[in-house]
Amino acid sequence: CDSAALLKSLPLVRNTINCIHSSVQHVGALSAVQIVLQKMDVTKGPTVGIVMKAVGGSCLGLFKGYANNTLSIKSAETHRTLICTYVMKIIMISFQHALKSQKHITSYLSIVFEVFIDVLQYNGLPNQASSQIGANPVLGRLAAQAIVHVARNSPDSFKQVVGGLDTHSRALLEFAFRAETSGYTILGNVAPQKKKLNLKSFKR
Repeated sequence: CDSAALLKSLPLVRNTINCIHSSVQHVGALSAVQIVLQKMDVTKGPTVGIVMKAVGGSCLGLFKGYANNTLSIKSAETHRTLICTYVMKIIMISFQHALKSQKHITSYLSIVFEVFIDVLQYNGLPNQASSQIGANPVLGRLAAQAIVHVARNSPDSFKQVVGGLDTHSRALLEFAFRAETSGYTILGNVAPQKKKLNLKSFKR
């Protein structure tokens, strides 16, 4: 499976990802996209952007759907963590591409962070239990790890996105950031802290 083959089959891949009947097909399609994107040189050509324009929104929809248990798909729970892991890898590869090109990175992160916040709200974190049925803190931590990665690699864009969040979303994101960077050393059901993250500390 190479980039040329993937580009030719993008309509089929998109249709497979959008299919709401088979988690097995989702695993296959997302695995193919992730593997091909990993092999691409993000510094050359618009290929990553073309792929993400075609399937990026659908991938985010799957991530939120599986993570937050909103999809009625046979064997969804069996493949839930694997599918979310594949999508997160795709998201991070596309982030690296946006970082290299410096195109639309803030608007892209705004959309991604909105999904991350929803996933955190539903699943909680290893040190913050969630009362939602089927909540999995491992999936919440996937979002927290990505948030920290973005903050460290694109501090300016991170500050812009966080600055545009509402109070509750910002508090949740800040709590997830602190939890991940502290290694989840504070245990128990801890509410998001009111103390604001010092965005000035993130500098290039």
